[in-house]
Amino acid sequence: MDKSPVVVGIDLGGTGSRFVVSDGASIISRSVYRSAEIGGDVPMSSVDSLATLIAALIPSSCELVGVGIGASGPLDLDNGVVLNPHTLPWFSDFPLVSLLSNRLAVPVHLENDAATCALGEYRYGAGRGSSRLLVITLGTGAGGSLVVNGKLWNDHLGNHLELGHIPLGFLVEDCYCGLRGCWEMAIAREKLEKRLEELPRPVRLSDVDEMLSREDDQDVCGVLNSYGRDVGRGLEAYCVAFGPDRIVMSGSVSRFLSLFLEAITSQFARTRGFEQKVTVVQGTLEEFGGAIGATVLAGL
Repeated sequence: MDKSPVVVGIDLGGTGSRFVVSDGASIISRSVYRSAEIGGDVPMSSVDSLATLIAALIPSSCELVGVGIGASGPLDLDNGVVLNPHTLPWFSDFPLVSLLSNRLAVPVHLENDAATCALGEYRYGAGRGSSRLLVITLGTGAGGSLVVNGKLWNDHLGNHLELGHIPLGFLVEDCYCGLRGCWEMAIAREKLEKRLEELPRPVRLSDVDEMLSREDDQDVCGVLNSYGRDVGRGLEAYCVAFGPDRIVMSGSVSRFLSLFLEAITSQFARTRGFEQKVTVVQGTLEEFGGAIGATVLAGL
């Protein structure tokens, strides 16, 4: 009896890595493992550990035909190398793609994790039906990808667009990328948490939605509105540049989107003839979005 073809999508994270097995139409299984426990002291140890784990996830009635990997950059896509020793030391600075492909005897594809998240939302999530989709991740940093008619819109070298690093005039802080005033410097989760913690009555971000369901705190609402306007300024720049028909917000901060969505869209106001016809919605794939999108890379 012929076995059913399946692919595995992996979202390599600094703390946890997520794995998804898909037959192209549906998700068969999903798992999370600690990255430090998967990675080894030398490249082949990491490769062998990944290969063993992937093989164990494949049902006996199925055959693995491809693997997709999403990883935080920078990446050398031409050579299939992760260049991120800061958060992915176990998988960086060696030809991960070719070594894993040889070990498993199937094609392996590598892409930025924000890009795989965008592919996941486009194929299976809140981006379905969009012809020009912008997916923004709000979390430790800020990133995003553009999907046009189902294809990633990358730069002229084929690399992921670093959408968190658009300099905005109202910001003056130096960014780790070498530019000054990058959007990420204003909207990273740490910045929102700091604003809330510096209030006269400090509030943790994780408690904000519950607290506002019980009382109307003007200080907290002010922080959220200010943050939303900062997010909206960057999104408006991308609307002008890319003309998306839909924006999907993902990442750990996106679960609070309803609390600052109005502030975001307030930045889209334009005079007649210059209006932006774009909707902003929350992503639906949550923590497995990157791994689900990585299955799209593998081709089923």
